[in-house]
Parts: sequence; structure tokens; C-alpha cells
Amino acid sequence: MKYLKLYESMGSDPGGQKRQAAEVKALIAIYQKLKAEKSNDLPVIVAGDFNGNASRDDTAAEFLPLYEATDLDDALFLAGIPRYERHTHMTFYGRTASAKQFDYIFLSLSLHQQLIPEETYVYRYVYDEDGSEMLAPFSFRDRDLLPSDHYPVVCVVEL
Repeated sequence: MKYLKLYESMGSDPGGQKRQAAEVKALIAIYQKLKAEKSNDLPVIVAGDFNGNASRDDTAAEFLPLYEATDLDDALFLAGIPRYERHTHMTFYGRTASAKQFDYIFLSLSLHQQLIPEETYVYRYVYDEDGSEMLAPFSFRDRDLLPSDHYPVVCVVEL
């Protein structure tokens, strides 16, 4: 993609914002081409680890074009999940924990009304023995005991 080739020529990018901006531009180009070729009502789901704040709350600058140029929106936001319940990744700076949403399921406009809010959430890992929810990690050591350093996002849409 031309955007990722452009990124390679941008030089130093210690925080990854330039790469994320290039990826968002590529995503928008693919999305718009798909909608133009098929149908504007085509249901589209884009999901994954965005490795940054792509939510509607205090959106990082590199993700703003996603909202400006598409009708994609975060399933957790659409379902009305409070921001403090949307964290999908935890990291630690000394003794300070940082919980952020890095993982998203974006839905095109034609799917917004099909979303079932009560079946949309961030899955919290459970103990096999009794099914109770595992506590959030308090350190890297605790986090290493989890199946992943990310919590999965779950949503159900009625088609």
C-alpha cells in the first residue's frame, strides 16, 4: 500500500504514531474502495489491536480520520459501555498500573442498529475451577499468568 511505503520513508517513529496514522489512512482507503465497489450499505466489521486510543473519548490524533472519513464506530461505545469498563490492556510503570482500550470491533453504519448491547462487552478471564472472574493484574508477573496481555472484545450483531 502506498501509505505504508510512505511511512517507511518518514524516519524515526519512537511512539509509533506515524505508522498508526499510515495504517489508518490505508484502512480508510480500503474501506472507501470496498463501499464504492459493492454498496454503501455493505455491512463491514473491522476488528483488532489498534495499539492506541481509537475510541471516541479523547481520540489520539492519528485515529481521528477514522471518524472523519468513515461511518465506522466502536461496538463498546455504541453499546453504551462506560469508558472505565472498556479497558482491554494493562501495563505498569513502576508501581503504577495503566488500563487502556487498545482492542476494538468497529462496525459500519448498517450494523449500528443490529448491535445487541447486552451481548457486547470486554471478556474478563475466569478460573476454570469455579468460573469466577480473575482479578485484574497488579504487576507484569500477574499479567503473565493470564492467557493473553489483552482482554478480548465480544459483540453480537443480529443479521
